[in-house]
Amino acid sequence: MIIVQKVLEKFTSTYGGNKMKKLIALALILVSAFLIVGCTKGPGSLEPEYLSEINVELGEWYVKPVDVYAKAGQITFTIMNNGVKRHEFLISGFNPDQTVRVNAGASATKVVTLEPGEYEIFNPIAGAKEAGMVATLYVA
Repeated sequence: MIIVQKVLEKFTSTYGGNKMKKLIALALILVSAFLIVGCTKGPGSLEPEYLSEINVELGEWYVKPVDVYAKAGQITFTIMNNGVKRHEFLISGFNPDQTVRVNAGASATKVVTLEPGEYEIFNPIAGAKEAGMVATLYVA
């Protein structure tokens, strides 16, 4: 509010005390303030949405999305293999026996419970991770 007052004082001292000019200046200041507030958090912001149900796509040689955002706690992954080969899905920190194998054109579901942190989602088949079948999972 102090900034608005200072701007109005400057405007008044520069252009005189004309009411219409003051109203125009005030309107411009308010519009600017709304634009600044509108560019921060909220719908349409660049801040990621943390979900508890995540869709993951596997293919030759990718995992989509590359950055995955999930809520801490129980998370359900729906894994779709859009590739022509069988692919596998594993989250870092889990035993290899918890790998989900998904045939070409098929889908599978994996439910896990995760604490906040950063994990990798990857294909544990030799060479697949290095070829690009890896994504980062952010849990908050």
